[in-house]
Amino acid sequence: MSCRSQSDAYKSALTERFTDITESKLLDIRNLEVFKHQPLQDPSTELRYLYLLPRTHNIDIDGQTVVRCELLSDADEQGPSYAGLSYAWGDAQIRRPMLVGDKVFHATENLAVALEHLQEEDKTITFWIDAICIDQSNSNEKSVQVQRMGDIFASAVVVLAWIGPAADDSDLALQKLERFDEDCSSCGWLSYEHGELFAALPSVSIKALCARPWFKRVWVGQEVALNEQVIFVCGQRDIHRRQLVDSALIYWATSAALRGDSSSSHYTRFQHTKPLPFHEFLNHDDASISFGTGSELESSDPRDFVYSSFGRINDIEECALHVDYTKSVEEVYTEFAEAIIRAGQIDLFEDAWRPSSTYRNLPSWVPDWSETSMCGILENSLVLKYDIAEICEIERGGKALRISAQRSVRVSCIENGLQLQQGVLGLNVSESASINLQEEEEVISFLNMIQGALGRKNRWCSEEVDKTLFNLSTSMSFARYMIRDNEQLLNNLYISYQVFRGLVTPPDDIPDPQSWRKDASYAYLNSLRSSNIKNFFMTSQDIVGVSRDDVQPGDWVCVLGGMQGVWVLRETGDGHYRIVSVAEGFPWEDIKNNDAPVEVLTIV
Repeated sequence: MSCRSQSDAYKSALTERFTDITESKLLDIRNLEVFKHQPLQDPSTELRYLYLLPRTHNIDIDGQTVVRCELLSDADEQGPSYAGLSYAWGDAQIRRPMLVGDKVFHATENLAVALEHLQEEDKTITFWIDAICIDQSNSNEKSVQVQRMGDIFASAVVVLAWIGPAADDSDLALQKLERFDEDCSSCGWLSYEHGELFAALPSVSIKALCARPWFKRVWVGQEVALNEQVIFVCGQRDIHRRQLVDSALIYWATSAALRGDSSSSHYTRFQHTKPLPFHEFLNHDDASISFGTGSELESSDPRDFVYSSFGRINDIEECALHVDYTKSVEEVYTEFAEAIIRAGQIDLFEDAWRPSSTYRNLPSWVPDWSETSMCGILENSLVLKYDIAEICEIERGGKALRISAQRSVRVSCIENGLQLQQGVLGLNVSESASINLQEEEEVISFLNMIQGALGRKNRWCSEEVDKTLFNLSTSMSFARYMIRDNEQLLNNLYISYQVFRGLVTPPDDIPDPQSWRKDASYAYLNSLRSSNIKNFFMTSQDIVGVSRDDVQPGDWVCVLGGMQGVWVLRETGDGHYRIVSVAEGFPWEDIKNNDAPVEVLTIV
């Protein structure tokens, strides 16, 4: 039975309003006036609501359904109970007409299809839908109303998350996911029974469902997280948020453990949460997930990679942060970075600082929130005790970051790093894609390069070199980050590395040593597919390292106040510096015990 038909919250969004409007089956919408919004008297207090009429009021134009709606504001009456609609806008160039009153509104294809599927037979549904209820052509109104969106979705009696039409056996996927979490709770984690339940799931259809555009939309995290009553709808089938999200989390965790798959949808974004004070929000997992995955999410406006989280913060205005679509992307990103630094949470940038490929004028201390991606946790960490991080004005104009730092050593030469295709974490060789010969040869070449550099120092024994090769090659792998707290899995990963290097021989009873080596090496090689290594660098002293982005000779290897790990900075010629990459260095003791003075650098 449908979740909506059983939901009292959903029923309260239904009304008899407008159901007696004369049907317009013979209306020629091609000659009608295009709908234009009437200005709201006060966008900070008023809302518009879309009333979706029953199916019986639809119009058929050349075989295409045109839904009929009314749009009213609450300027003169109390706002109604309404459902918030969360959906992926889709291609803005592909439009379908719908009737709003006696005028034509050209909605995106995704929205028109959603409304057609969601219509009731004999009831009007009251919706709040951003694309229609906000005048998107009015920058001032849009800025004010987007600032309110967190509260708008939190105040809805229910949120309907429209995933899309039925396809790829989505009905079957939802049916199986509906009980997976509950069924798994009765058996142990990765027990035989758990494995059987997982094996019985239609993985192809579940993965197709999870790959839909809705899950990548940057706004949906806020839209569904802030409301307790959320129903996901796909075609004519629906499922409660708890059943879908909890089952999906267990599904992907099981899939990673048993098959080596890895989820990039971050379903924790969709779990229910309440708005938090800015400082608490930045310390919450929501922040690292929201701001550490921009490269995997999508938005029609890059400013929304910041604005889409404002609804999760209950003191956003006290932090002097406001939605303003008249500002440039660079201004929005810089203001938000400033607010984080003022809140004393500069460590949030540890996964976010890297050169922007889009906004060349963005200061290097300001993350490009649209391109952020999670990086592996570094093997070692160090935070300077003397910690200064403050914003200042510079003579040439603009703002800079003054931060305490130790400049340890300069880069003397570099070598290219790993160029493997992005892949998945291989915790188990069963049902896993094979590693091709070219990938193996590239890893061997990379490891030999590091081994040669360390060997020329005549300082470390072979065991120390092998451990360093493993640590440097996997230090920026997101795969290693996923298992960082599991000593057994980390040990297994190291053994897999040793097998690949030929440091472990097969047991005597293995009939096919070559196949054994290939299978046993898989976990290490596949973990490197998620590696973020761009360069291997050497210095004039006995320090080597790997970097996430391109570095060059003359760059400084530094430790920055309040930030874990090693950073590579480049002088700009006017006494200032730019951040060019996060890095992992070896030997760590040399960096930690470096006698370079602590100074305050200006980062532009």
